[in-house]
Amino acid sequence: MVIGVPLKTHFPRILTLIGVSSLLAGIFVPAIHTLASSTPEFLDSTFGTNGIVRADYNDGYGEEIRDMVLQPDGKIVAAVEENCQFGCPNKGFAVVRHNANGTLDHTFNGTGFVRIPAGQVRADAEAIALQTDGKIVVAGTSQDVDRYGRFAMARIHANGTPDLDFGINGVVITDLATPDEDVFDIAIQPDGKIVLVGRNEEFGTTGLERRWVVIRYNADGTLDTDFAPNGTGVYNPLTHLGWATSVALQPDGKIIVAGQKASDVSVLRLNEDGSPDLTFGTAGYASVNLSSNSIAADVAVQPDGKIVATGEYDRNASPLMFVVRLTATGFPDNSFGAVGYIQPNWGYSEIDVNRIVIDSDNKVLITGVAQFPNNEDDIFLTRFNIDGSWDTHFYSTGHIRLEDPGDEEALAMVLTAEGMVLIAGRDDITNPRQALLLRINSAAPRVITTPTIAPVPTTTNPAVVTPAPVTANPTTVAASLVSAPASVTYRAANKRVTLRWGAVSSAASYVVTTTRGVQVCATTATSCVVSRLRNGRAYNYNVFTVNADGVRSTTSTRVSARPGFQ
Repeated sequence: MVIGVPLKTHFPRILTLIGVSSLLAGIFVPAIHTLASSTPEFLDSTFGTNGIVRADYNDGYGEEIRDMVLQPDGKIVAAVEENCQFGCPNKGFAVVRHNANGTLDHTFNGTGFVRIPAGQVRADAEAIALQTDGKIVVAGTSQDVDRYGRFAMARIHANGTPDLDFGINGVVITDLATPDEDVFDIAIQPDGKIVLVGRNEEFGTTGLERRWVVIRYNADGTLDTDFAPNGTGVYNPLTHLGWATSVALQPDGKIIVAGQKASDVSVLRLNEDGSPDLTFGTAGYASVNLSSNSIAADVAVQPDGKIVATGEYDRNASPLMFVVRLTATGFPDNSFGAVGYIQPNWGYSEIDVNRIVIDSDNKVLITGVAQFPNNEDDIFLTRFNIDGSWDTHFYSTGHIRLEDPGDEEALAMVLTAEGMVLIAGRDDITNPRQALLLRINSAAPRVITTPTIAPVPTTTNPAVVTPAPVTANPTTVAASLVSAPASVTYRAANKRVTLRWGAVSSAASYVVTTTRGVQVCATTATSCVVSRLRNGRAYNYNVFTVNADGVRSTTSTRVSARPGFQ
């Protein structure tokens, strides 16, 4: 069950620090949306409206909170991903700050929201961390003009302005000189050094291969040349195929990284100098075979040094939940679920696990999104005892479900000083989707019925004028139609796929839809990144061309893409 991996024998060819010159986009005022409904019993009615905050930070563009952290004063700092099409100023990392009661904190950059330019095409914030001095570091993937990803991060003062002493104009972009790179998580050491984890793609013996990447930076954003075996600051083992999705720090300074190696759940422990900890597992690695393709989504360290990882495993192309616990020496802990892992199911048909938190009683809290037999995607929160059994003191069943008229997903979770659970993510109750925050009361040992949350009332903004429809000349349209792309290829990543196609002569732009006709991308480029997907599920997309008159081609090119589990 435990697979050994030798020390790293290969390192990136080039490490480049790229600067970004501009600082801030235009100022706008974010909006908080409320709804009038009774308060579900598990929600904290003193937070937001009836325990929930739905927010539109950027004037009608779809958004979601990817990660968040609590300040010592209880304020919530969150990394926001903006999902928009033509005209979206989304070339930067977006960060928002809420007060402890859920309202926007207007002392943060004057609006509660800031965007730091960090990409040539776009930049997707994925993770966020707080320094001891109150500065905020947000990390994610920056895309170049060819839509290839690069490791990136930005640092912001506590007042919401860029920290110009960090990197170049507050931004650090690291190019590993490989075809594609993605950042998935961040951790800040007590000495201020910053650890990013993710994956890159390189051409190896089997073609294009995904490999783990762990990078450490000094407090000023420069690469830490004291980290990794050859002093590059980058740990990128040739033999560790897959991707690193999450990172946690031990009190002794060792670094825990979790993800997927080949098709197994894998955990790596590094010493402070970036070398594998040979006292952990086999050669520093522990891999758990669940007899199915699987990947760790998040990892946490208990006070006793035991390591808990959670994620999904593949069953007939449907992702289901697992929880693994390792001993401090890197082997399955048989006191957890009898074999060191559990594979719970309480009626969902598939699940996407995103976050794990260990509370003060060593109980394990896990959240994400689950699809139930009625095909609704709902946020779930579940809690397990220290032995892996469901904690029936947590609302009598050990789990709760936020039933909502739309689809919603939990992407971040923290515990407040009072022991309440704060969850953040997205809600598709409106179009475009909105960022979502909700706060859950401490559980009581009783049976409850989860009420349905009423939909947000539809309102008309008097300042928005709906343009009159334009009827094109049929003759002109027919003459200017263009064909669909000849073919479409894709690259799979963790919960994300990148579609690519060749340029079509006379095409002004392209539109990508699902087979149900839902538009996921409109672009003048010849590629589209689709995120927020579920590992193991097959997704079908159609790529259309659009002519200069704005008319879509009558035919499309179809591709079936499957993120994760590749």
